[in-house]
Amino acid sequence: TIAGEIIEIDLVTEQPVTYKVSDPNKTFLRGMDILEDKIIFCGSNRYSDDIRYLNNCFVARFDPLTKNVNRQFYINNADIINSMRVL
Repeated sequence: TIAGEIIEIDLVTEQPVTYKVSDPNKTFLRGMDILEDKIIFCGSNRYSDDIRYLNNCFVARFDPLTKNVNRQFYINNADIINSMRVL
């Protein structure tokens, strides 16, 4: 989301729970896929930024059971990630 969050919705109570996974002032979340019961996503520089942050593009993993985010690796020399998909 624009807020740098992953949103989980309890289908019984219909109540959302948000998990902050990035700084929305610097990073826009791109793409999302599931791999081995983990949510995989990318972080990219925001399009509206005039400033490009070094080492800001990354691939990360969110574990829905532990609610932990692990940045898997940074993508060096990349200003923007447009999309992603696990192959």
